[in-house]
Amino acid sequence: MIMPTKHVQSPIVNTPVPQEAFLPTDSVGLALPNGLTLCLQSNQMISAANYVIEEVFVERQYVREGFEIGHEDTIVDIGGNMGIFALWAAPQAPQGRVISVEPIPELIACLEASLPFNSLENVRPVQKAVGAPDTVIDLSYYPGFNIISHRADFRRPAFARAKMYLKNFKTWTSPKTVRAQSVSIGQLLDDHAIDRVNFMKIDCEGGEYDIVRNVSASDWRRIDRIVIEFHEYHEHHRHADIVKALQENGFDVVVQKDPVTYRLMRFGTLWARRRHA
Repeated sequence: MIMPTKHVQSPIVNTPVPQEAFLPTDSVGLALPNGLTLCLQSNQMISAANYVIEEVFVERQYVREGFEIGHEDTIVDIGGNMGIFALWAAPQAPQGRVISVEPIPELIACLEASLPFNSLENVRPVQKAVGAPDTVIDLSYYPGFNIISHRADFRRPAFARAKMYLKNFKTWTSPKTVRAQSVSIGQLLDDHAIDRVNFMKIDCEGGEYDIVRNVSASDWRRIDRIVIEFHEYHEHHRHADIVKALQENGFDVVVQKDPVTYRLMRFGTLWARRRHA
């Protein structure tokens, strides 16, 4: 998750969270710039939510020419977190659908609560990890700043760890280990009867390498456009490997990275568009 330099001070909406969401009694709603409400499990989540709101709504992280979302598009959100991207994308595809995949129960519960609250019927939350098929993986989940959760065997660069802590020390807590079932992209698409993905977003804090390695050639052909936030948290992580896999499977790829930020924090964005799309 790209870390912006300033916060969005979104107002808290003092309205009740739907009972069917099974959330704690101290749940709060956070107003989004598009008029929807994000239902959070606690005030502890507000800091992380504000970061993502700025990325998605203010910095327009997923807006680029040739990557527009159409009214009937099928959108797959891998690394759905609290559901902010899904709540941004869903109104743009009122006759389409959004599949939002997130393995951590506390996070996907936010989206599950937000859907009935906002009367959204075109979003399907899926509690899974994506990567190798039919496997179980351990994740490090940070309740105090949940957008940096990652596979337990990864380690963020030292500068990134220090920056996260200094910006969020008031809500910082030690990570918890969460075990999650993993499916491949092919399994995910088959499970939801998806023949064509118009827009895929992947933000998995280093998990993108396993995801890409486990996509078959036939499954790549089902996807038109992909935006991947890449991270290099392991000695074998090289975003050039992802670029190569995409190009070999028929995508034109643009690499977006700030040289200083990349050197210090080891992340950037890949924009991939099928050549015929």
